[in-house]
Amino acid sequence: MNKVIISQIEGWVGGSGSELLNSSEIRFNVRGKKVNQKELLPVIITGGIGSQWTPRLMRYSRALELVLNGGHLDIETTESREYPKLTIESDAIGPFVNTLAWLIVSFPPPAVRQAKLAIIQSVPGPRV
Repeated sequence: MNKVIISQIEGWVGGSGSELLNSSEIRFNVRGKKVNQKELLPVIITGGIGSQWTPRLMRYSRALELVLNGGHLDIETTESREYPKLTIESDAIGPFVNTLAWLIVSFPPPAVRQAKLAIIQSVPGPRV
């Protein structure tokens, strides 16, 4: 695909929002917010994004902690576990993500596709 999926999260993330964050290719969040992956509390271990993709974004033990915790983790803690990739101050996130997005679209679409393909092929397992 010639497109890059970027998440710019400016609030608390849980449920479907957490799944959207998991399925994005590049993830950014605002400091001071929280995230959860509450699959255990309502007993909805679907074998989907939370239980399958989260371990690919962070180590197994950290993903297990997030899913079994059932509560919220602050973004600064999750950032140290590479989920999301970068946490930014609220007044800087918009300009930062816009600059990155405009930089990406300035490249020819086939170049973006080839770069993504090269990275996907270098990482074992499915793309996250």
